Amino acid sequence: MIPREKQNKIFERFYKLDPKSKGFGIGLPMAKVIMEEHGGKIFVESDEDKTTFHLRFYK
Repeated sequence: MIPREKQNKIFERFYKLDPKSKGFGIGLPMAKVIMEEHGGKIFVESDEDKTTFHLRFYK
């Protein structure tokens, strides 16, 4: 589960939910930039059971 107050932060460069993770915090920000450069959108929905990332492509 990703808390609602942190759902927008995960798309900020170098932000990590778990500071101990091996990642650099650049994957989701890169995905957001790529989606936006192609006229699309990426967003997240999360509850106790699952987290879902949505990619919207527009013509």
